[in-house]
Amino acid sequence: VCSSDLNSDDVMRGVEEAVTDMRRRADREGRHVRFGMNPFVGIAKDEQTGIEDIINQILKFDPDTDQRKLQRRMLPALKAGLIGRPEDVIKQLRRYHDMGLELILCKMMPNPENISKIGREIVTEAKKLH
Repeated sequence: VCSSDLNSDDVMRGVEEAVTDMRRRADREGRHVRFGMNPFVGIAKDEQTGIEDIINQILKFDPDTDQRKLQRRMLPALKAGLIGRPEDVIKQLRRYHDMGLELILCKMMPNPENISKIGREIVTEAKKLH
């Protein structure tokens, strides 16, 4: 599943291009658009390890998961740049903030340890962006 050619830089460029394009279209019509997204967030030693860990947890929970659906639906959210070392995740959140994204609804593995770690190491820092 992780062998996809899609990488976090491609996802970031795609988001940036989509935001720029939508702003241009909205401006042309005299409208204002607000932006948000729903990526996975996770803490790991690096992005690839974190993505593999999340996929393995999903497959452990549901071994009959449709691999094509996982590839098509989950991988873009996993490759949104919010998985890795806390400082890298914060850097990507800053980039999204600078692009004008106002809302980030984070997907995560819902276990108490993970939720606490993300709250402590990501959410606390992310609040400082506003």
